[in-house]
Amino acid sequence: IHKIYNARVLAKITELHEGKLYETLIKVLKDPAQNDGVRYWILRGLRNLLAQVQPQQMPPLLTKEEEAKCTEAIIEFLDRKPNLSEGASQEEKDGFRVLRREGVRALAQIHTPAFNDKVRPALVLARFAGADERIQPPPRIDERLEAALGLARMTAAQDKNYQPDYAASMIGTCLSAFGAAANGEKEDSAKRLRPWKIDAVHMREALAALKADSGMNAYVAQVVERGTRMLQAVSRGDDAKPEDLTWFTNPENAPPSKELFKGAAESVVKPAKPAEATEK
Repeated sequence: IHKIYNARVLAKITELHEGKLYETLIKVLKDPAQNDGVRYWILRGLRNLLAQVQPQQMPPLLTKEEEAKCTEAIIEFLDRKPNLSEGASQEEKDGFRVLRREGVRALAQIHTPAFNDKVRPALVLARFAGADERIQPPPRIDERLEAALGLARMTAAQDKNYQPDYAASMIGTCLSAFGAAANGEKEDSAKRLRPWKIDAVHMREALAALKADSGMNAYVAQVVERGTRMLQAVSRGDDAKPEDLTWFTNPENAPPSKELFKGAAESVVKPAKPAEATEK
């Protein structure tokens, strides 16, 4: 209890522009003696800290090197294998997903697609948004949505090899699942799991940022147009149109780029089959 309380205090202190606290947060996150309750609040602290980093900030809250260290620690956390038994209950799996979601939220505050060949926040976010088959247990829609929000806010100009059209296709894959899930819960408000209308507004804002950053990219413009139309329907409480949902996953509408980073075959996302991407 004391450890978790202290972790909550650390997370709160990060709101006070205490940039140097990043070293302590990383140290605690990597400490094998800590429990997942502590890690949950440490990840929230990293999210708070990274959210305060702004372009042209003087003096910078975190240097690029310090931001890269935070990013690397979060990615290492997200890459770790879940400590779940073979017969783990649905509650245990969902508990792990809630913890993992905090890591995704923290990573989504990074706007640099890649710091080096090993630390590529955009790739991790793309894998979550696209429900990559390598992510186990499969990400829930809330994890995918957080990843898509972060991916949409990447600054493409910071990496000449980053290909925003491929990123947009992964965001579209998430939007398809989001719209289908929102349609499925519209009728029974008593069993509603997500604030779909609020989620839709946040995603529309992120798509606007994606369009502004991508300039004249025709494929990105198509994804933004389709996505905005679908999200507007969800915001009104209407059903998203089937033709909009299926457009994102239709092979005929694949992006011109075939990987997230030009010439990097390992940056290809491998979406799981629908039956594998969703657990009852």
